[in-house]
Amino acid sequence: MRVCVETYSKNGTEVPRKLHLDTRSLDIAEVVDRWYGEDYCYFKVKTAGGDTYILRFDEDRSEWALTMFQSAQPHVVPREFQSKKRPASTLTM
Repeated sequence: MRVCVETYSKNGTEVPRKLHLDTRSLDIAEVVDRWYGEDYCYFKVKTAGGDTYILRFDEDRSEWALTMFQSAQPHVVPREFQSKKRPASTLTM
């Protein structure tokens, strides 16, 4: 997946404002957190849709990478997997 990030300068530091994942463009509504690793700068951001992303910026190469994604939408478990009955184990020794 191709990751591109548009940034703006805030107090001399580049801050993400728009995230491009392949053909999708997402507006970043909030930078929730920011921290530094040895060679990287990490940004935890929320998009306008409420999804959370952790982005890693390699300062030496000027490259962005997607490290984590969490959807704002609840995940629905299909009804057939909601049963309280568990299948009997077939493991034999």
